[in-house]
Amino acid sequence: MTPADVIRVRSKAGSGTLRQMDAALAAAKQEVQRLEALTRAPPRPTDAAGAMLASEIRARLASLKDGQRRAALSAALADGDDAVLGAVLNGPPMLSGLGSSEEMEMLRERWRRERHGADVDRIERIGRAVEDTNRAGTLVISFTSRLSSSEVVEKAEASQRAVVEAIRS
Repeated sequence: MTPADVIRVRSKAGSGTLRQMDAALAAAKQEVQRLEALTRAPPRPTDAAGAMLASEIRARLASLKDGQRRAALSAALADGDDAVLGAVLNGPPMLSGLGSSEEMEMLRERWRRERHGADVDRIERIGRAVEDTNRAGTLVISFTSRLSSSEVVEKAEASQRAVVEAIRS
């Protein structure tokens, strides 16, 4: 095997590594999407009575003053009352009297961490692993492109020719 052949083999090995990394990244992205959907909010009501109750909860919360609403939502979170939290998190912020989508997202994050702490931690770990994998992929691409560059191949072939000439002489 010539030095150029060795370099070509290394380049192919790098592309196989990149394919494996791409597959791992795709699987990680799917897992994060699955976990985010699972931890977005309590399940929506599946019957008319549940939907009506959620509507009444939102209306009642909307009628409260800000401090009272925050206290009611904190109590629902502490008590594990997913009927109240689901009514809020599954509807637009204004229907519950929340001032902004940021306030809604803060409540959602508190609920997620309280009810699905392990899943939220897993999402964060996967996110860090994806960042690390992307950095590693950049390094693999850089490394293999240097190995398989025409300049490196030409130098390897010239070196091989010089060795062959030296042996013949």
